[in-house]
Amino acid sequence: MKTVLQKLCAGDDLKIPTLPAVGLELLRAFKDDDFSIRDLADTISLDPALSARTLSMANSALYCLPYKVTNVEKAVSMLGSNTIKNLAFSFVVIGGFKTFALDNFNMDLFWKKSIIAAVAAETIANRLRKEQKSSFIVALLMDIGRLVMHRCKSEEYQEIMKDEEEGTFDRIALERDVFDFDHQEVGGEILKKWGLPDTIYMPVRCHHMTKACPPNFRDIVMIIELSHLISIAVLDPKNPNKVVLKSLKRKFEDLFGYNVGEIKAALEDIQTKSGDVLNTVNL
Repeated sequence: MKTVLQKLCAGDDLKIPTLPAVGLELLRAFKDDDFSIRDLADTISLDPALSARTLSMANSALYCLPYKVTNVEKAVSMLGSNTIKNLAFSFVVIGGFKTFALDNFNMDLFWKKSIIAAVAAETIANRLRKEQKSSFIVALLMDIGRLVMHRCKSEEYQEIMKDEEEGTFDRIALERDVFDFDHQEVGGEILKKWGLPDTIYMPVRCHHMTKACPPNFRDIVMIIELSHLISIAVLDPKNPNKVVLKSLKRKFEDLFGYNVGEIKAALEDIQTKSGDVLNTVNL
């Protein structure tokens, strides 16, 4: 039986993104329990640009460290190896996908939305005191399947984007109608193919379907769903989507018991923190 990627790309593996050497080395940090803080710091330090961005991110408002860290090993010891490897891997993926040539697709806007969602997910997990170590990277990569669908089937996917812009908000239904699968499945399969753990690729595979996902992933998927809505609201606050705002208000009330004023303050906090991260990746 053909996989989703085989159906989508018709055997043209060149259209499926691969990781650079530093990305492959970072994957070892996800798989190898013996991968030490020093190993992680040494791997990141092999790439000066990656080191600079990781340190810039560690010193951003998102983490509020008590003092500035000036080397990667110190950043790892302060924030933890999980946080740093997620950040570093995220920067590697963004850099790799920036080379994608996609017709009529705003790559900068895509990554801005993804980064805002990632910051929102990290912030929400902290506010809920949920132990969700992968929230940042899952939110960042949740829509990666869209990029590959667009690259492999550009004309068909542009029609989906066009229909969406004309008011049909259910992208999942549109994708399944055309392809018989959706970007969740594509994204999950890519991340699994790369060798990332199920704590990352499984939530991506069902990030629009909290009730349908396995019970052990529902907390993080709930966080990712909310972060997705936040990213839409933060990106275009002057022209908010009424359906999104209604859903956002309901989810904030359910999770935090927030009133309208508290919701606004939370969104402003996420917007401020996102600005730091966007500057780090030059977006």
